[in-house]
Amino acid sequence: MLPGETPEPTPTVAAGTYPAWHPERAYLKDDRVLWDGYAYLALWWTQGDPPDAQSTASEPSPWRMLRPAEVTAGAGPSTDEP
Repeated sequence: MLPGETPEPTPTVAAGTYPAWHPERAYLKDDRVLWDGYAYLALWWTQGDPPDAQSTASEPSPWRMLRPAEVTAGAGPSTDEP
């Protein structure tokens, strides 16, 4: 970050905005979940990989945290059933 720049805020998301992440549920690309107050987007099929898992070059995370504009645009009803 350069001097004078401000980081983009990481939005916390209200419960019910997206379904809560469940380890036994399979997620498809573009599914959105709520994890620890933050919204995440599935980048490909995944199951059992928590959204906050460390990402490395050899094992990238299947999740990406949503940016503020994405949270506002993509919020929808929640279904918390596994």
